[in-house]
Amino acid sequence: MRGCEIFDDPIFMCSLDVEDTELGRSLHQIHDEGTMLAVARILFRGGKGVGRTGILKAVRVARTPVKMQHHAIIVMAMHETIFPMAADPFFLMAGPNVIESEEHIMKMARQIKSVTNQLGLKLIFKSSFDKANRTSAQSFRGPGLEEGLKILEKVKTTFDLPIVTDVHEPYQCEAVGKVADVIQIPAFLCRQTDLLVAAAKTGKVINIKKGQFCASSVMANSAEKVRLAGNPNVMVCERGTMFGYNDLIVDPRNLEWLREANCPVVADITHSLQQPAGRKLDGVGVASGGLRDMIPCIARTCVAIGVDGIFMEVHDNPLKAPVDGPTQWPLRNLEPLLEELIAIAKASKGKEKMDIDLTPVDEDF
Repeated sequence: MRGCEIFDDPIFMCSLDVEDTELGRSLHQIHDEGTMLAVARILFRGGKGVGRTGILKAVRVARTPVKMQHHAIIVMAMHETIFPMAADPFFLMAGPNVIESEEHIMKMARQIKSVTNQLGLKLIFKSSFDKANRTSAQSFRGPGLEEGLKILEKVKTTFDLPIVTDVHEPYQCEAVGKVADVIQIPAFLCRQTDLLVAAAKTGKVINIKKGQFCASSVMANSAEKVRLAGNPNVMVCERGTMFGYNDLIVDPRNLEWLREANCPVVADITHSLQQPAGRKLDGVGVASGGLRDMIPCIARTCVAIGVDGIFMEVHDNPLKAPVDGPTQWPLRNLEPLLEELIAIAKASKGKEKMDIDLTPVDEDF
């Protein structure tokens, strides 16, 4: 099976059993030579049972083979473009950690979009309306649900950008789903069934961050909770694993094992470098620190392995950022880092599964 790009208007992600769909049958009839167009009706499958039916107007079969899991094609629509899990070379979820002001968020959206447009990357703009899990009760949390969503909606309409933001409680999901294209489940809450189900019922793409305390295998269960709630639009995100009390490590094996969730895999290259509660404050208390200088190292590893998306927090003045300053990537360095990551991703065969040959080697090797 070969990868495909599909062009249409709706915003959705779906996993398709190619054997049971007209799309699958159509693709089987397309020869490997060249690039051919086909019109296909899609039977969406999510969890158990049949979901909604949709029309995709044009299917372009790419020359580059894609690693598939159980004959599933994962596609994701961002406004007019739906790109496969073998996005060329990856999609980007980026923005400041939290909404500091409307003026700041609009500036960041404009500047980040200018970079990704120049590089040809798909951008999903990220920022949080409320940081409910701050280390300290005195920490800045953001403008809150109502005001924050107004600002994110303005970003969406002004810059024609899909939006990702996080939720912490089930009651927030309905309102967030009216603005956000991707709803993010924080790592601490990745197993919370009520939250996953409430998010799933919005029908939006759900990005589940792997808990710092979880094995990658847990994420298959979390993704299945979303599907069983009737929403096949799910992806999972690696964001590091606790290593002692105040440090995180990224185990590259998780980026492969997360494929068992049968959905796109995203790598959070900034939160993965946090040092939770690892920085003592003047006087009393602690705050999270981080290893910003190691972000390129982790990012290079992730794209070489072949992740489908990169998540990163970006700030125009990280030293003054009110939240997670030590792990926000400087806007001034965004373009050169992304240029390097694109080059690595295009050179790597990380999205292709290597066949391991264990037959004995004779003298004629």
